[in-house]
Amino acid sequence: MPVFKSGRGLAPQWCELEYFDIIKLSAGESYTFPRVGKKEKLIVGQGKCKIEFSGRAVIAEKNANLDLVVPEDTFKISDVVEDTILMRMCGRWCD
Repeated sequence: MPVFKSGRGLAPQWCELEYFDIIKLSAGESYTFPRVGKKEKLIVGQGKCKIEFSGRAVIAEKNANLDLVVPEDTFKISDVVEDTILMRMCGRWCD
């Protein structure tokens, strides 16, 4: 399995995952992800927070798996209740 570092232009051309990020937030912090990929997915690996995206707001906990469906949309993280780890994937994978 190929391994690559995250960053613009670092993924192999054939790879549908073009960028990834792991964000660690402490209680009380907030974060807005700038849009990077055609498609974006956010998975909560640990913790609890509010995530706003696509006109909705959800309280997300470990294993929450969210996708952006509006091309101009972003993920906005707030109300971090406890230390939280978020895994973000961006790319051009098929539906």
